[in-house]
Amino acid sequence: MSKQKTAASATPAPADMPTPHRVRFKGIPIALGDKTFVFPPLNLGALEQLQERLQNFSADTSPESISVVIDAALASLVRNYPEITRAEVVELIDLGNMLEIFQAVMDISGLRRKALEEQEKENPSAPEVAADVDPLTGENSTPT
Repeated sequence: MSKQKTAASATPAPADMPTPHRVRFKGIPIALGDKTFVFPPLNLGALEQLQERLQNFSADTSPESISVVIDAALASLVRNYPEITRAEVVELIDLGNMLEIFQAVMDISGLRRKALEEQEKENPSAPEVAADVDPLTGENSTPT
């Protein structure tokens, strides 16, 4: 019988993680460096702490945007990897994966979905948001 857990149970730890039970919460696995990390949803405490900064996130490379990505990623990762530090997260995130990580943390937290639902409530006849528009900020997410 396979020891791998089913989809209904917690996400199994990636093969390169030394302790299978380190991953306590389901999430989105993302390869960073030579390891794969599972990003679970933000807990309510982290969401409360970061809420204003998340709502003002502008998906650019400003110091505030970079800081909110790092802090959201850390708040997510610490749930499965309690020993991870902010300095380690800083080393793992780069311009190539910054938005992927932020989107993984925010999508699984439900904020992006809720932003779309709220937009639909406010304007039920509005067309669906285009794929290149960030529903969290409403800004075009493709470079100009």
